[in-house]
Amino acid sequence: MPHAVICPDSFKGSATAVQAAAAIARGFQEEGWTTAQFPLADGGEGTAETLLPDALIHTVPTTDAHGDPVTGIWRGSGVLDLASASGLPQVGRLSPELALAASTRGTGEVIVDALRAGHRTIVLCLGGSATTDAGAGLVDAVSAVSDLLPDVTWRLLTDVTTTPRDCASVFGPQKGMDAAAVTTATERVLRECEVAGVSPDEPRYGAAGATPVGIAGLVRDYGGSLSVEAGAPAVAHEVGLSEGMLMADVVVTGEGSVDKQSLSGKVVGYVASVAPAPLLLIGGRVDAQAARALGATDFRKLSGDLAATEQDLTAAARDLAATYTRWVAAPDEE
Repeated sequence: MPHAVICPDSFKGSATAVQAAAAIARGFQEEGWTTAQFPLADGGEGTAETLLPDALIHTVPTTDAHGDPVTGIWRGSGVLDLASASGLPQVGRLSPELALAASTRGTGEVIVDALRAGHRTIVLCLGGSATTDAGAGLVDAVSAVSDLLPDVTWRLLTDVTTTPRDCASVFGPQKGMDAAAVTTATERVLRECEVAGVSPDEPRYGAAGATPVGIAGLVRDYGGSLSVEAGAPAVAHEVGLSEGMLMADVVVTGEGSVDKQSLSGKVVGYVASVAPAPLLLIGGRVDAQAARALGATDFRKLSGDLAATEQDLTAAARDLAATYTRWVAAPDEE
């Protein structure tokens, strides 16, 4: 039987990576394929769940980026999404004033809970933040347990390569900033870089409103260690994707929108760079030019009905499987 390796990102707002992988697998299985599922994430929202789907969940009453009550979450031995407490999905009204005041303190309080539980490795997934405070709120909260910090290993997973210098101009507007607020936030981030001893042009340190800058200063002041990593390859390594791909006849990946942003830092772009077999894409939207740039052999678009995403994924996968069954059996005939 032909074998498909299925490794999608989430389809945000309609299917988690785990749900998407299962739905795609059903379509291939219905056409007689064997499948292996490797749900992936890139450091954005949902990465913690993708890394540890069955882990114990710890809830922490805290505040969102605007100071309103929210429940933060950490998983397993200290894995969390910054967005669970300090993310854009948690906040309501956006304005330049709120964007400048937005704080990562709530995420810091979630981390404190994990540290007090005895964990000394913090895996922090940085996508989807509502903040541009260079991690100042997080640092303030975590400093309450400064006696624990010399033993902490900080592992930050990012879905962008943005520098601190550019983070406000690139992502500030989606957080509510106008041009004046972007200028103010950039000046603040540059000051924090100087304090922390971080180059303002350091790639990835602009993620989550330059949160890595604040944590770098924390490590400098209290000890411990810090790594700032590309999320997609880190997650792929954790789930064993490279070994799983060895027997692939096709590799299937996808996300809500396959476009030029997929080429850099995202799951789809990473999978395309390592796939050892023909690459098939499924997206809620698929830009044909981006699909070609990724080297995709074929792709399918979904209907756009978010409520039907899982059914549409299965149907798209079934169609791809039917198309490529004969190709796998006799590729030289194509």
